[in-house]
This record gives sequence, structure tokens and C-alpha cells, in this order.
Amino acid sequence: MAFPDFPFQKEIETFPHHSEVLKYLKSYSSHFAVDKVVQLNTLVTKVNPVKEAGEVFWEVTVKKLDQKESQTSRFDAVVVCNG
Repeated sequence: MAFPDFPFQKEIETFPHHSEVLKYLKSYSSHFAVDKVVQLNTLVTKVNPVKEAGEVFWEVTVKKLDQKESQTSRFDAVVVCNG
């Protein structure tokens, strides 16, 4: 179940408890700085392609679930995942 580049600690059993999986995922996120680029508790409300000077950018509007205001940022690429 572990990522190939970040194995579970040796003392973890074959079927780890959910608390151990959470600890592993937090450790992975911290180690690879994923937590610096992923926003949790955030709703994507709009994704819009924008053509400018022959290039395509993506404007993504998000709303943090604990705030009232939305924020729009521009990106070179967008990946849509679910599950």
C-alpha cells in the first residue's frame, strides 16, 4: 500500500490501522513538501481557459470553506482528479 519511493516503517503490520495510515500520509506529505502546494478544505468553483498572446492559461477560482471570499489564480496546467 505504500508509495514505492517512501516505504512504511518496518514495524508497521501488513494491515495497518487507519491511524498509522494517516501518520504515514502526513509524513509523506511533509517529506515531499506536498503540503505546501495542496489546499485542503477548498472548493473549486470555476476553471476557465484563457488565451493570451498565443498561449493558453487556466484561471481557477476557489473558495476556502471557512471563508466567504473567493480567490482566482492563474496556472499553466490543471489536473482534475476525483475519488
